[in-house]
Amino acid sequence: MRAPSDQPSTDLARAPLPRADRVLLGILYGAVAPVVLFLAGWWLSLPFVTGPAILVAALAGLATGLLVDVALLPRLLRRGYSLPGPVLVGLYGFCSVLVFGMFMGVPVPQLALGAVAGAFAARGGHGIRATRRMTVGWLALFCVASAAIALASPSTAADLEGMLALPFEVTTPMVVGLIVVGGAALLAAQYWVTGFAARLIRRGTGALAQDRRPT
Repeated sequence: MRAPSDQPSTDLARAPLPRADRVLLGILYGAVAPVVLFLAGWWLSLPFVTGPAILVAALAGLATGLLVDVALLPRLLRRGYSLPGPVLVGLYGFCSVLVFGMFMGVPVPQLALGAVAGAFAARGGHGIRATRRMTVGWLALFCVASAAIALASPSTAADLEGMLALPFEVTTPMVVGLIVVGGAALLAAQYWVTGFAARLIRRGTGALAQDRRPT
């Protein structure tokens, strides 16, 4: 039995999209094809061409992605927040990979994505518990990846000493302990942040709906 705050709300999902929502969803949905095809054009061209031709291949991928958006984005916007679950999970994973690479393997910025996912779930009438499990699951994967990178690097201990100005020597067991404790705390924070953002949006949407009712 789910609590009322965890029940998917179909009213929000079926409501016409305000202009701000259409803009935000357009950016979110529309970024996927151009970014993926730009990167594909860049990396797949490396074994075959050199110099400016690499950029040409990447820009060709970008242009192809924009054409895909022209064909598909209007349909996606008509669906609004009600895309199939696997598509939304994949979309979140796509954003997570971009953030993970942008911040050079540091998983902490994934908390911001958890907040966005919680707000998306609330605005689209999706279940909060399922969204929490998804964000925590993706974050767990990136925590494992970050831990593997940190343990494989021989300079991790020295980097921590210099970054934090520690007056003592950092050992491998300390690094492992930091990974375990920090990873657990990060996963707990992601669970809370996702739920908090969802509840905040639902409360705001409910208050707005009440204000719009005739008195």
